[in-house]
Amino acid sequence: KNDAQKEIAALETYESAYKNSVKEMLALEVPQNYTNQYLELINVFNNLGYAVSQMQEAFTDPAEAAVGIKEYLNQAERYGSWRVDILRAFKKDGVIFAKNDPAASLFGGQFSQISQ
Repeated sequence: KNDAQKEIAALETYESAYKNSVKEMLALEVPQNYTNQYLELINVFNNLGYAVSQMQEAFTDPAEAAVGIKEYLNQAERYGSWRVDILRAFKKDGVIFAKNDPAASLFGGQFSQISQ
C-alpha cells in the first residue's frame, strides 16, 4: 500500500471508536432533563462514524468519499453547537464534574467560557 492508502486504512480506527462510543453511550443512563441533548450527541457520533466509513471509499468510490468528508464536517460543526449548548445547560443547572470523572476531560474548566 502507498502512504495515501495507509492513511485511508487508518480511518478504520476512528470509525470503530465512534461506533464503540455509540454503543457505550446507549448503555448509560442520563438524567431525564438531559435526554434530548444526550440523544443529539449519540446521533452526532453515529453520523461521524458513518461519515468516516464513507471516507474510506476514496479509492473505490471517490464521490462517496467526498460525501463522507462533507458529512464529517457538518457533524463536527453540529458537535461544536451541541457542546456549547450542553455547557450552557450545565452552567445553568450548576453541574460540576469531579476531577476524576470521565466527563471532566470533556467539560472540565469550560464553564467560565460560556455565558447564559
